Amino acid sequence: MRPKKRALQAILLASVMLCSAAVSAAPVLLGALEKDYGMGAGKVAAASMGAGSCDGRGGNSITIRNSSGCQRFYDAFDFSGFSFGEIDHLALTISYSNTNASFFFVPTEFWNVRPAASPVLASDSLYSMTRVGGGGTSSTFVFDGTLDIFDEIVASQSLFLWFAHTGAGSQNFNLFSAHLEVWGTAPLQEQPSAVPEPKVIGLLLMGLLAMAAGLRRSARRAGHGVIGRQPFLGQGRALRG
Repeated sequence: MRPKKRALQAILLASVMLCSAAVSAAPVLLGALEKDYGMGAGKVAAASMGAGSCDGRGGNSITIRNSSGCQRFYDAFDFSGFSFGEIDHLALTISYSNTNASFFFVPTEFWNVRPAASPVLASDSLYSMTRVGGGGTSSTFVFDGTLDIFDEIVASQSLFLWFAHTGAGSQNFNLFSAHLEVWGTAPLQEQPSAVPEPKVIGLLLMGLLAMAAGLRRSARRAGHGVIGRQPFLGQGRALRG
């Protein structure tokens, strides 16, 4: 019986482990923030566009410049209004154009996204933007726990968008929009009851069926052994009589 008990314990332990893996919380979209830049209806300016700013506000975009002596561009995405248990990552998508200036066919313009936790605290990491002409493009950047200031961003519940230019000379580009998605886990009281995935349920059923089949085979063997001994015992009594 001991081997059977050990097999049963192993099946039960595997079932518990599979269920635990199945119900682990996956990140969900907690909310999103959208900004359309410019001067038209529904358009907004950036937080930094005040005294000292050299950035220009057009009809459907902001012209961002790296001129020295000017207020650095930044804008804030405040997600303090979202309910969450933990923040897993942030996904920022920006739409922009005219980032491909060159001098005698030598590229001189290289813009980067630089995530920040405030107007004065930014990451040391730079995320390269695509060099593109007037046709424009969109790029998505993901910030998670590997970012050096991710904890500060989560603590302030705001992502500040900075840009850094690593090319040559004074350059500028057009920023049309920015979209921030906040991913994580909902507060404990809002989390739905965990349900095992279908694959895990299938594995558990297979394990139970295998265990049942093994017990059935064992019962059959035991029954055959009893029946096989009965004629011999009967013959022994007849001889003694």
